[in-house]
Amino acid sequence: MDPAGHLYGDERLRQLMTHCTELAAEPVVDQIMRDVRHYAGEAEQSDDITVLVVRYCGLEQIRKEA
Repeated sequence: MDPAGHLYGDERLRQLMTHCTELAAEPVVDQIMRDVRHYAGEAEQSDDITVLVVRYCGLEQIRKEA
């Protein structure tokens, strides 16, 4: 939450992810955590934070590697 009590929200996360499509997992996690901390500002952390990054490469990529 931000200092006014507004949740970070799925829409904000979706918007952030549009700028991270070419990044590897670790930089995506770093970007998310930076944005959450920026959004929260001085607000006390109100819940646990868990981040899992999964990249779907499509069936063609899976077939190439098999």
